[in-house]
Amino acid sequence: MTGIYDFNVLKVKTVLADGNYTEAWKQICNSLHNTGRDFHTVSMHPRKNVPEKWFHAIAYGDLVMIQKAEDSRKNSEVTMFRPLRQAEFEILAPHYNDYVRGISTAIRQTKSQNSSYVITLIAELL
Repeated sequence: MTGIYDFNVLKVKTVLADGNYTEAWKQICNSLHNTGRDFHTVSMHPRKNVPEKWFHAIAYGDLVMIQKAEDSRKNSEVTMFRPLRQAEFEILAPHYNDYVRGISTAIRQTKSQNSSYVITLIAELL
């Protein structure tokens, strides 16, 4: 993994090792093991005047569960548990790399309902 400096948010963004996302997935699962935490969603294409949204992610082995934020004061639109597995992560991770590198990406065409959660987990945990 290498870092690219994002001048818009003054934060180094991680570029994942292309083609082998297993290590990144393990890092995310280990970071969320048994207790998890609340996250503010990170968007590759943020919309204006949309309130911030929160979710809670927790890992059980190599399965990450997305659920409503634990802090009830946080705006959370998650209405049911959403499982996130490594296979889906590996489909979305290359789109994140393209975004960080400044390449136009078609992440919304993946049909994944978990793309914003995956992008947030990569941005916050790696």
